[in-house]
Amino acid sequence: MQAQIASYSLSNYRQKILPITSSDTLQLDTLSIAYQAFTIKTYPEQQIIPSTDYQLFFATATLVWTQKPVSDSIQVSYRVFPENFEKSYAKKDTNLIQAFGLQLLNAPKYQVDKSQQSDIFDLGALHYNGNFGRSLSFGNTQDLVVNSNFNLQMAGKIANDIEILAAITDNNIPLQPEGNTQQIQDFDRIFIQLKKDRSTLLLGDYILERPKSYFMNVNRKLQGIQFSSSILTQKNRNKTSENGFYSTASGAIARGNFNRMAFNGQEGNQGPYKLIGANSEVFIIVLSGTERVYIDGQLLTRGAENDYIISYNTAELTFTDKRLINNNKRIIVEFEYTDQNYLRSLFYVNSTYKNEKWTIKTDIFSEQDAKNQRLVDNGFEDTELAILRSVGDDIETAIVQNFPLMAYDSSRIMYKKIDTLWNNQTYTIFKQSNNRDSANYAPSFRWVGNNQ
Repeated sequence: MQAQIASYSLSNYRQKILPITSSDTLQLDTLSIAYQAFTIKTYPEQQIIPSTDYQLFFATATLVWTQKPVSDSIQVSYRVFPENFEKSYAKKDTNLIQAFGLQLLNAPKYQVDKSQQSDIFDLGALHYNGNFGRSLSFGNTQDLVVNSNFNLQMAGKIANDIEILAAITDNNIPLQPEGNTQQIQDFDRIFIQLKKDRSTLLLGDYILERPKSYFMNVNRKLQGIQFSSSILTQKNRNKTSENGFYSTASGAIARGNFNRMAFNGQEGNQGPYKLIGANSEVFIIVLSGTERVYIDGQLLTRGAENDYIISYNTAELTFTDKRLINNNKRIIVEFEYTDQNYLRSLFYVNSTYKNEKWTIKTDIFSEQDAKNQRLVDNGFEDTELAILRSVGDDIETAIVQNFPLMAYDSSRIMYKKIDTLWNNQTYTIFKQSNNRDSANYAPSFRWVGNNQ
């Protein structure tokens, strides 16, 4: 019984049985009534009373009879709001306010208590703008998908005169920028730069470019942290000379694997030319903005109005009419492509000392796979992993046949296993199929040469 009373007190539903008195006005409740939830019946006959027999004022919860029913009592059911809308609410006592001409005496004033304020979130002269959105997409052959996008830019100064420059974009759509313009804008990018005096801290996505030196020809698209600092010599601090010590340190995760392709053009063929991975991977996705294209040693410019365009999703390179291709053109393409089988770490350190007569520069670059920390499960058994560990640098022997039996998946390219006869010898091959009953394999293929 106590549980029922507690539950009733927490609900906004009311049901009452009230006697019909000589008065035409009946006060139902102290709170305002919801219009859609009101019903009234005679009691105990349970006959619905027509709305023409009464007037109900929902804000004051008052019922006025226009014609009383022939019954001793009524039963009313309704829901109430948590407040009385006819009641006046005031945080300050308005009776203390007095009119004095055009002015008000004893009017309440709001004053900020600065002693209670904290400067933890004092961002100083910081300017920011951006947008945030959600969208829904659906079709007759796909399920409902929720897409989101977030875009934020910040610039200015925060505490201790630290300058901040930030650009954060996040879109959960599996697209890359098109490589048909000279300037591209990545869909997903985090860039935060903090700077004070002659020190700079960079966080997020950035490009490690070739240092100003004959050696260390490197260009990587990374995600991590980079710190740069410089100390000018005492005698040059008030001059335009930049003599002094300079240092840069980077620690990041490589977003892709690097490859360099060299091939000759085909007579009269402007493209597309297919780019492949370092291990002869045919189906790759090139990371946007990482490519460097050379013809006969000359660096080209991306863009439909310039030298070439590239499709990052299909890894195809096409030259424009400004660069006519023939079989004497030597083409070199350097690029990064997605290969997230292992966590690939990268470290880079640069130290430089300059004076009027000479310059000393030191560059250290290291990139390696964490082969014991796989990002994805390749489905290898322990025996297969042992074979891969034993091959060493002989990549040609690093081949393991792997075609597990699996259920048909319409989102993947599926194959069926059949036997075929060639030169009086039976071979087991895989043939692409859309038959749910027989297409139960999704093997991966590697080019091993003609007739192999």
